Amino acid sequence: MVSLITLLLLGGPLAFLGYHCFKKIVFEGEVFYVVYFLVAFLSFNATLQIVVFDVTGSVEIAGAISYLKELFLLIAISSWLFYQRNVFTYEFRLYRYDYVALFFLAIVLAFYILPIGEASFANKTIYLKNLLVLALMYFLGRNAQINENHVVKLAHLILIIIVVAFPVALLEKLLYTHFQSVIGYTDYVIAKGGEPTGRFGLQYTFQASSGAKRFASIFASPLEMATVAILAISAAFILYRTNMRLRLLYVFAGIMAFCCLFFSFSRAPIAAFFLMLVYIGYLYGYWRYILGACVLMFFFILIPFFFGSQDLRFFIIDTITFADPSSMGHVLDWVIGIESMVSNPEGIGMATSGNAGGVDEALQVGGENQFIVFGVQFGLLGMLLYLWLTVKSITLSKKVFKSSTGKDQVVPFITTTFKVAFLLSLMTANAEIYNAVAYLSWWMVGYSIQRLSVLNHKSTESQQGLLTQQV
Repeated sequence: MVSLITLLLLGGPLAFLGYHCFKKIVFEGEVFYVVYFLVAFLSFNATLQIVVFDVTGSVEIAGAISYLKELFLLIAISSWLFYQRNVFTYEFRLYRYDYVALFFLAIVLAFYILPIGEASFANKTIYLKNLLVLALMYFLGRNAQINENHVVKLAHLILIIIVVAFPVALLEKLLYTHFQSVIGYTDYVIAKGGEPTGRFGLQYTFQASSGAKRFASIFASPLEMATVAILAISAAFILYRTNMRLRLLYVFAGIMAFCCLFFSFSRAPIAAFFLMLVYIGYLYGYWRYILGACVLMFFFILIPFFFGSQDLRFFIIDTITFADPSSMGHVLDWVIGIESMVSNPEGIGMATSGNAGGVDEALQVGGENQFIVFGVQFGLLGMLLYLWLTVKSITLSKKVFKSSTGKDQVVPFITTTFKVAFLLSLMTANAEIYNAVAYLSWWMVGYSIQRLSVLNHKSTESQQGLLTQQV
């Protein structure tokens, strides 16, 4: 019964949104609407698959739902090509960032085509598809033709998602029951040939090493809910500063996002939240924000340490000293991955590290760190290129934010602040598999680079105009 109600409550609005976005993309050439659909769909995709299986009993029907993201992306790219008057004369203003991204993609394609590594061609194809869709999202952002209203609607959609997730997460916390246990998560995992790895009939990610439950609401995992919550906090902050009329609503949405972050009980995202606060203080030059973030983090650790349970105190100590099994697992995976890079600096082949789709567990080397995952597979050069792309996405988005005003600041602000926070997730997980935030963040990076290109072009034109006047 719960699964049927969930299917109606989630599936109905998503179907309406999908139909609306499909019409906009196909009949009006509004390719940007694919972002609306993907952000909403990918946030709820895992839950939708579970409830569809629970209602229909069909693994095939449930699994087929996930291919909607590739279908919509294909439709969006086809629409973009169709609505260009002449795609061969379309003017691409390539920035240095674009060249580095293309070089990284060329390395990935080389590892796919050449007989490097032991992964099967089918597994390499699946892994390549996962990376190509992120490249396509960057491409769509890089060539997006949108106005400030579209941008604000996107930020509002992020907040709506977290507002929908909050009541479920709150009920989970109050009842101390995972929502996934109620809708048939375990049955779906077993039906697909897997086995639950955690204490509560779910995967290990739904529990802390202390034994406490970690909640995910309607998301695929607690870590994914935590990263979306950070994204929502960033969106709420910049909307609060750019839209005076709805400030109170943004405050409530930000509080809900923080609660979801807390209910996830995920260490890296919680630490990332405080890191993001410090970075926001740096962006605005508000040193009191930085001091406030440090004080808040201090009390966030201190109060549970002295007034929490003994298990919670040991959990904090073990986290800081890397003594708990989860932290030790991270370190062990890092060491294995680094040893592989030292032994094979040229890389050992695609689909041999991390836990993304296509990776064979028998061939898996290291993981739990996105940079090391790419370094193991594509060599030191691949890792350094990805590291450069990540760091420059932060600095270039910051530059666009500083050069923009009003609602034009929304996307670059969310991009630079979220990417800073996301660094901790990238260092402790194969985080690019968090589809909702990965897809959106790379679209935002592409859009920020496009805005930078436009700003540079306008600056050049104004300088040329000034020279003409002087002559």
